[in-house]
Amino acid sequence: MSDSDLRSIQISIPAADADYVATTQTPVGAGNLTLTSSTVTLSPAQKISITSDGNESARTFVVTGTTIDGAAQTENFTGPNATTTNGTKYFATVTNVSISGAGTGNITVGVVLGGARTVARASAGGRCRVRGVHYYNAGSAGTLLLRDGSLTTTSGNTVTLNCGPTTAETVDFMGPILFRSGCYIELTSAPITGATIFYEGAR
Repeated sequence: MSDSDLRSIQISIPAADADYVATTQTPVGAGNLTLTSSTVTLSPAQKISITSDGNESARTFVVTGTTIDGAAQTENFTGPNATTTNGTKYFATVTNVSISGAGTGNITVGVVLGGARTVARASAGGRCRVRGVHYYNAGSAGTLLLRDGSLTTTSGNTVTLNCGPTTAETVDFMGPILFRSGCYIELTSAPITGATIFYEGAR
């Protein structure tokens, strides 16, 4: 297929699940938590949360997995104190979560829902032209960000869509917008429950 073939990627946000990565457990010493699968896949990519009803603040958790581009990634967490600690990195897979010592409470590992929370990618690291977006917003106004380059750096175009409250809308760009290094899509507000990106380029 040529770059002129129209494709789409649909992003649907999963329901809140505080133990999607690891269900309730209290480790008796330093080591690895038991995950819900040997490789937990997050599609679209998500930020990780760690929750405990005890005081784990003296412990360090290390989450290991991969980015949306397939690169190895780790993130360190200071343990929560009867609350939830949210990460800042997006994971496409999680392969391990470790704790530096015995736990004191019931610990779960899940995904962050709310705020800047989920990403996907149109065109696997290659150039593409985005023609439009259809989004679903279930609450107050939110933001959808299209970025050229990566999740953290921009090498070309960046498009910010201000999504109106309680609406489903199709935005036609009236001519394709070129993303030379792939289009990274970030839903930056909790009320946006899904989006479809229409583009030309490789999958």
